[in-house]
Amino acid sequence: MNLLQPIALFALPLVALPVVVHLLHRRRHRVVEWGAMMFLLDGERSSRGRQRLREFLLLAARTLAVLALLLTLGRPIAGGWAARVAGERLDQVVLIVDRSSSMGEEVGGLPETKLAFGLRGASDALAVASPRELIVIDATRPSEVLRPESIDALSALGFNEATSASSELVAAFETAAGYIEEAGAGRAEVWALTDAQREDWSPEDGRWEAVAQELTGVSGGGGARVRLTTFPEVAGDNLSIRVVSVRRESEGEAAALVLDLVVTRAAATDASGDTAMRVPVAIEVGGARTTVEVELTGKEGRLVGHRVAIDPQLESGYGAVALPADRRAGDDRFWFSFGSTPVIETAVLAQSPAVGAVVSVAAKSPAGPDVIHEVRQLASGLEADVDLDGVTFLAWQAPLPEGEAAAEVKRFCEAGGVVLFLPPPVPAGGSFAGLGWGQWGLVEQEARDSAVKTWRADADLLASGADGTPLPVGEVTLRRVCSIRAVGEAPVARIPIAGLDGGQALMTKSALGRGAAYFMGTLPESRSSDLATQGIVFMAVVHRALDQAAAALGSEEQQVASADKRWLEERWSVAASDRPDSLAERGRRAGVLTDGEAFVALNRPLAEDASRSLPEEALTESLAPLDVVVTTTRTATAGGSLLDEVWRIFLFLVLGALIAELLLCAPEGSAPRGVEE
Repeated sequence: MNLLQPIALFALPLVALPVVVHLLHRRRHRVVEWGAMMFLLDGERSSRGRQRLREFLLLAARTLAVLALLLTLGRPIAGGWAARVAGERLDQVVLIVDRSSSMGEEVGGLPETKLAFGLRGASDALAVASPRELIVIDATRPSEVLRPESIDALSALGFNEATSASSELVAAFETAAGYIEEAGAGRAEVWALTDAQREDWSPEDGRWEAVAQELTGVSGGGGARVRLTTFPEVAGDNLSIRVVSVRRESEGEAAALVLDLVVTRAAATDASGDTAMRVPVAIEVGGARTTVEVELTGKEGRLVGHRVAIDPQLESGYGAVALPADRRAGDDRFWFSFGSTPVIETAVLAQSPAVGAVVSVAAKSPAGPDVIHEVRQLASGLEADVDLDGVTFLAWQAPLPEGEAAAEVKRFCEAGGVVLFLPPPVPAGGSFAGLGWGQWGLVEQEARDSAVKTWRADADLLASGADGTPLPVGEVTLRRVCSIRAVGEAPVARIPIAGLDGGQALMTKSALGRGAAYFMGTLPESRSSDLATQGIVFMAVVHRALDQAAAALGSEEQQVASADKRWLEERWSVAASDRPDSLAERGRRAGVLTDGEAFVALNRPLAEDASRSLPEEALTESLAPLDVVVTTTRTATAGGSLLDEVWRIFLFLVLGALIAELLLCAPEGSAPRGVEE
């Protein structure tokens, strides 16, 4: 048993207070010999043993009352034998550890990260609970199950440091549920340490329902309890940095890198107007280091077109930009690499020439001078022979693919590609990734200018800009919409992106491997909407899909850190890193990898900088109807949250001891009131 408020132990000497009072009370009486008392004393000797027992019990009751009160104030927590007294028995614990970049932020009041602090608390809790079996799952690599030989061996896993990858918590819970069901343990619990960021938790993921059902049926049908320790606090003065673009330019015999970068503050200062600050940014390229200042106004500061001179003979290479250290070290540095100008290719298959033209124009529109965009038109009559070699983004406005074409598109998505399905003129049957087309319907005249009611502004293709400016999705004019229907129980996440009044979906996403398939229920043509003429929303959708696919497919030198097994191939070696990496950690740490010719920079997902923590209600709703205990840890004063508080037991002991004292203090043989002798 441990205490959440161990300071209460300093008051333990008070337990001796009843004994001291008892001894002082005895000393204040003076013994006076009186002859007439000898007869009374002779009569009392027969009951002296019972009187002493009564005094001893009274003293014990008072001492127990003080001790139980002090332990109640100490907020005891228990597992193992103490928890069994409270009706709990723990045979198996599955510990899920969120090692995403944001878990590397220091806890308020301690020079210790959320991850290290949480693991220390988990180790203490496990020492008390003493489960028969301990299983550990790293949420950045959720398919693997680790079995430390003992609680002491937990520290040997090297989990105290956060990675630069994002966590897949739903997949980790999926693995935990499968293991518990297969093991058939008695009383099982799932413990999780996480900062509950939306991007890591993915509350819209349809797999949560299946996970909750599976965990409900384990432990002999009693269900597994889930205990979450969350760290939602974000340092308001935390700064993060990222490189938006980097390109190499030659000027005669000279050469330079042109950088665009963004510095973001977690929270803007007060509204007094004094929000500006200047932040030094170090730029490291080829062993040379320069410093430049970036001015932040509100939450963001940008440095655009900054030139850094490099050796003209350096055709490819890498570098980094860095901020002064703060409470979250994982977002203070951003790596970049450069080489030949990358080419991003879009494939368009459209039955409507107007739709194909709009998609092509949007895809070709340059997002920056450091990328070449190309568009390949696929003939609408060749759906069975889809060639997606070298393609980054696929726009499909035709009947949904079937047979070999469907298999090719699925492989394309699983490898990291993104496909945007647009409704054909005449929707047919069939489905892809658990979604299909319904029927076209007209939008009422008076509702056309405000038909879009909901959309995900926090993430994905319709997210607000980096400065918080929302896309004008609600201003899109819709004239007709094709319904999107769910087909079967697809083993993929179907995530709503935008919806109409009444709940009809306008845009839905199905996650497939490293990529995704999006269904948009209208067309960028005048007959269906003003997406073609309004331009901003559809342009953002296309280019964000391109960026998303390019990061996953490796079309650029900048990639997101992940547990992708390709980084473990022998041809890749570490050229630079924030810290020494083991082979198992390769790819999940920020740094630069090289195959001897090209360089690939790996960095944290940009969503990690947003720090959008989910409320407790959203977490418990994802796992309903399971018994979920959520403890929010905001400062270093919290701890031990992975076990039950059993202070109520000690409070009952206090009451029991006081009742016993009351009974023992009642005078013996006293006649009830109102009865005359």
